[in-house]
Amino acid sequence: PLHDFDAGFVMRRSLYHGKNELRYRYEVQETIDAGIVDSSIFIALSSIEDDIKAAFHSPTALASFKSRFHFGINGCQLSTSGGLVQLQEWSQEAGRIIVSRKNYSFPDKTEDLIASFSDKDIIGMDSLSPEKFIFSRKEGGELVVKITRAMLAAAKKKGQRMVMHIHAGEGSPVYDYDALFSNGTQLPLAPLEPVPGGVPAKLAELKKKFFGMRPDKFRQMCSAAKEERLLDPDFLPVKRITELGAASCAEEFPRNTPVGRSAELIGQTRCTPGEPAHYETARMNLDTLLDIVEQDILPKAEFKDVQKWIMFRFGHATHATPAHAIRMSKLGISVDLNLGSNIMTGAIDVKIPDAAQFPFGSKPGILNSNQWDELKDLEGEPAKLVYMFRDHSVLSVLLSGTPFILGTDGTGVEKSNLEGQFGAVDSMMRYYNEMGPIPVQWFHAGQAPYTLIAHRRVNQLYKLFGHYHGLACRHKALQNQKAFADWLDGKP
Repeated sequence: PLHDFDAGFVMRRSLYHGKNELRYRYEVQETIDAGIVDSSIFIALSSIEDDIKAAFHSPTALASFKSRFHFGINGCQLSTSGGLVQLQEWSQEAGRIIVSRKNYSFPDKTEDLIASFSDKDIIGMDSLSPEKFIFSRKEGGELVVKITRAMLAAAKKKGQRMVMHIHAGEGSPVYDYDALFSNGTQLPLAPLEPVPGGVPAKLAELKKKFFGMRPDKFRQMCSAAKEERLLDPDFLPVKRITELGAASCAEEFPRNTPVGRSAELIGQTRCTPGEPAHYETARMNLDTLLDIVEQDILPKAEFKDVQKWIMFRFGHATHATPAHAIRMSKLGISVDLNLGSNIMTGAIDVKIPDAAQFPFGSKPGILNSNQWDELKDLEGEPAKLVYMFRDHSVLSVLLSGTPFILGTDGTGVEKSNLEGQFGAVDSMMRYYNEMGPIPVQWFHAGQAPYTLIAHRRVNQLYKLFGHYHGLACRHKALQNQKAFADWLDGKP
């Protein structure tokens, strides 16, 4: 579940048990300088032992592996409140996401999870699911505390450090069904019953009716799908925060800083009018988790040595604000950053004037593994990269000193690539150091709109964090990976 470990570091694959419920995930850790494990291991459907054997004998692997299992639970378990589950819901009146409580069935694996901690091969947990759920402060917090308590006891008993990995801060797009479907309802609402040796009779009928979609949107999607370009046209309409909704959001920067006070004076919040509504769902979940760790766990006497035994880790944290990043750094929470995956899944909205003129997304093919391989392009136009990732947490995470690993989120699934992402991040950091200290108004008249936005972004961040003196992304990510592996293997 630690998305950083695919190419060159650690490879992982999901194992399914019983009724296709995700139970275990494991990693096979390579030595830091190992090559990429043979891709056939990603699709093997054999036993764990056979997979590990395949890794040992893959052409590019080194014979230095450690199997590390995580027990996976559904993220919605952290969203229960009064017997219901908290879900994101669009409110036209509020102009933003609101919390909706509904009946929602899911398998409660809490006791199975806790029982698994005694297994010598289990080194952590992972909560995972599309982030349409909104974590609850009370019951969700109580569950995180309960799991942490059990994990700490198990870690001490078996003398093994462990990981509390929670997917948070990525968000899940809220699609505008009124714009997509003729009657505002997704069809079919339930999977069609399989027909042995054929296809369901209803399928042809649904196809004639464009699956309930508006004909123009259906044709637009079909046309876009044929283009085989990663950055397809914006054909999937999503709900977007209004000016009214943005005004009700929390602050982006710490209040007790000059840039925070300046933002407050002009009414700037962490929400921008027009941004996808799910961004704020992601931020709300980070708010909740940070409060739980900061207030319910770390100050308590029973957890006085918890950070010697347990590492708290957030998967993605895509929409973490500078204020979030500073809190994560202070609390010792680490992050998996997944730039390519966040584009593929729609976690971030990459709206650019012309994909063909930008350093990412212009090459043919739907895979994004080949999109960042021309480093000279990345170095030549860094402002375009900053503009593309202006809503992403990557700059704030690096600048705040938050422990991070740059990952792929499963290169076999997301078709993402580490090599290009290293170059992209380094290009943005150089731009930050160069343009960050320069007041935006000096270049206002001659700048293209996207350049002005990129410049303004790094200028605000520079006022908070100052000059970046860190290592290049590749070296820092490797350093962090090695530190994490050494920490897991060490004893308090």
